[in-house]
Amino acid sequence: MAWIKTLTDVGAVLIASAFGASINYTRVKFGNGSVAPGSLADQTDVTGYVKDISIISLSAVGSTSTIKTRLDNIGISAETPLTQIGLFASVNGGAETLLMIYQTDTPSTVPTPAEQPGWIFEPQLDVVINGAANFTATIDWGAYAQLSDIQDAVDVEKQARIAADQTLEDAQNGCFAQLATKYPLPTTARNLTGYGNTINIYVDPAGDDANWGEDAAHPVKTVARARNVVQMCEGTGYADILFANGDYDINSGVAFLYPRRMVTLRGISGDIGAVNLKVYCLNRCLSFRGIKADLNGLTITKCVQDSSAAGMIHCDDGTLNVENVIVNSDVAQSSGSYAAFEIVSGKFYAVQGTVRSISNFRRALYAQCGSFALLSALSGSNNNEGYFSAGSIIISSGSKPGATTPTVKTIGGQISDNGVWI
Repeated sequence: MAWIKTLTDVGAVLIASAFGASINYTRVKFGNGSVAPGSLADQTDVTGYVKDISIISLSAVGSTSTIKTRLDNIGISAETPLTQIGLFASVNGGAETLLMIYQTDTPSTVPTPAEQPGWIFEPQLDVVINGAANFTATIDWGAYAQLSDIQDAVDVEKQARIAADQTLEDAQNGCFAQLATKYPLPTTARNLTGYGNTINIYVDPAGDDANWGEDAAHPVKTVARARNVVQMCEGTGYADILFANGDYDINSGVAFLYPRRMVTLRGISGDIGAVNLKVYCLNRCLSFRGIKADLNGLTITKCVQDSSAAGMIHCDDGTLNVENVIVNSDVAQSSGSYAAFEIVSGKFYAVQGTVRSISNFRRALYAQCGSFALLSALSGSNNNEGYFSAGSIIISSGSKPGATTPTVKTIGGQISDNGVWI
């Protein structure tokens, strides 16, 4: 894919005013339209704007700026060509101007999240401007460490762990070391460190993902950003992700993968129903791997139909404790085998009557591969299966997870009959 790089006419005017001044690269846009090559300099915006491309880093040496960017496919509803990229800048905080336009006649296709979850493209933009005093960029900290970066680190460490028969702590330390090298924690967030202490990461619908959530005055906005901060935090002990009341959209899967710290996600107020995580992605939407995680005081709502053979809340090689949680679906998950909770080679605890309800899922709990589940007062409706595969041990000592006794399917699993849910 060859790109034509053009300095726009308005960009030339901006450069002429930049001598001895500060240039800030403010924004990068993606367009799916095109113009004749001879007309590129006339443009003041991209043609066929689709979405912004995140600026993730800037390196400036002399008059040359290297701008690294990242495009994801979140929000892409249909396949679309990537034909134009526009780089915007301002001088001394002035008006934003289209500085450079890039266009190709052999575009790649941006897929939808359903076609290719986690897709990213990382174009690097090199710009030479003589005479400016300095260069800055508006970094999108929300894209600072994507799930793909974390998963890459985990995959490398997982293979090393298998080869060397390492412990879980070895895998966690190795994964953290990779991320810390690629994404060093800035000095503004150094109070998110320490060994053996609990750290708080605040989340608020009115927050900003440029923040680090280190106190209530500087909350982050999204669950994904809070996850990124946890993955990059040093030390041991708990990382408490504290949610202010409100709705939080989850548009792509959020996975906590071998972080050093144990994790709690809980509502600050403690009011049931006051914090609602609204899930719009498919398959495993909130995932915990290799850690102990607690969910407390949350409502988690699936907002789209999903026929995958997985669980909305997933725990693998770890422990998941659930307390004062409501899990439901706006759409009846009547097809496939989609579950509210999926536990793989891990432990699941829902005790003291703490799962308030599970509704509209094909399966309330899907436990497999040597998992252990201790259930007490797990209640709900419209969940017509419990599914337990080889090695699963289920102890049920409270209410059944359905309005009527569900179908319980086992493949070599063990299920106690000391409770009402059998």
